[in-house]
Amino acid sequence: MTENTCILVVDRDVDFVNELINFLLASGYRNISSASNYDDAFTVLKQNYFDIILMEIYSPDLKGFDYALGFKFLKPETKIFLMIEPEYQPVVSERNKLEGQFECLMKPTIAKDLLRYLRG
Repeated sequence: MTENTCILVVDRDVDFVNELINFLLASGYRNISSASNYDDAFTVLKQNYFDIILMEIYSPDLKGFDYALGFKFLKPETKIFLMIEPEYQPVVSERNKLEGQFECLMKPTIAKDLLRYLRG
């Protein structure tokens, strides 16, 4: 991936989004957009091309996972990374095995792992 990579960050925590965007900017990425909820992300995704979506999965009902599947259906060429809190990791991993095959990143260690994934 290069500085021309288009990235969409979807997370309800504005401070986390700003930190992640600053980290990506410092790492050389320039085309970064964000959305604070899944519906807004869906609207942005329908109107724009993104190489990568970094999206938060934050509830036990895994509504975000359903959105990830919808995003993948809408834009199958887009790489989707699920950002999850450690307490949701077992549930997300099980559902991911059955339905998704998305890359999962733990929110506490995201900065450490993200560049490894992005740069292959």
